[in-house]
Amino acid sequence: MDDRETARARARTLIERGTGPRLAERKLAAQGIADQDARSAVDEAKGEAGEDELAARALQRRLRGRTPRDEKEKRRLLRALIAKGHRPGAAARALGMEWEGDDG
Repeated sequence: MDDRETARARARTLIERGTGPRLAERKLAAQGIADQDARSAVDEAKGEAGEDELAARALQRRLRGRTPRDEKEKRRLLRALIAKGHRPGAAARALGMEWEGDDG
């Protein structure tokens, strides 16, 4: 198995488990995968899904079909999605929250 195959398999696993694309790329690079191979593998793993859709999928995976109980839980989930590498704006939109900060 070469680096590209390894990168594709690992990227699929990371994206399916709710890791955001930016963090997935960094994790692959930390494992010694070339930056270009990591980027290509993540792009392939996320398919046509955009940042908002990936954040919504990660949220649903975390909630397992239920809805957040209150604003405190929404804030906790927002922090968790951001920590998983999702852009803050995408994470907020997945939760139905307004986001006015930097989306870096």
